[in-house]
Amino acid sequence: MIDKEFFLENTLKKTSELVASKECEEAEKLRVFETELNDLEKQKHVQTQAEVGRILSRKAMSARVDSSKIILLSKQNAIDTVFEKAKQKILKMSDKEYFELIGVLIIKHASINDEVVFSKKDKKRVPKDFLENLSKKHKLSLKMSDETHSLSGGVLLKGKKYDKNLSIDTLLSLARESIESEVSKVLFN
Repeated sequence: MIDKEFFLENTLKKTSELVASKECEEAEKLRVFETELNDLEKQKHVQTQAEVGRILSRKAMSARVDSSKIILLSKQNAIDTVFEKAKQKILKMSDKEYFELIGVLIIKHASINDEVVFSKKDKKRVPKDFLENLSKKHKLSLKMSDETHSLSGGVLLKGKKYDKNLSIDTLLSLARESIESEVSKVLFN
């Protein structure tokens, strides 16, 4: 017969070994699971950090672009202000200085029998014999137009073949075009 104690002892030993083995297996599975979970958390953390880095990089780039735009607009405004002040300075010249300037422009660009169109403001202050004296002195036969132009100052010359715009606005615009690249080099470098 089988010894009950031996059988019981053997069964308990086997059961204990089996339980210990299963506990070891479960502990190993748990360790592997925890390791995988930690690895997954690290991977997610790295991905999150990378995404945050990309977002911050885009934000920084956007801020640099916005800053550059603001600086560019400020410099453009400075240029605009300088040319506007130049225009106002010309328009506020004394009548004598202003019409000497207009006279030089007319003499340089007029053709015989041109019609001179003044701005509304200038027509009110033009000296009476201004065109007569220019015409006689430079043999141009100029005549004052009944029309006026709406620009801020200067004259338009209406000729037989073509007209010439010698308004202050146009002259400053042309001056700006010719020197703007040099001004830009100074301001933007």
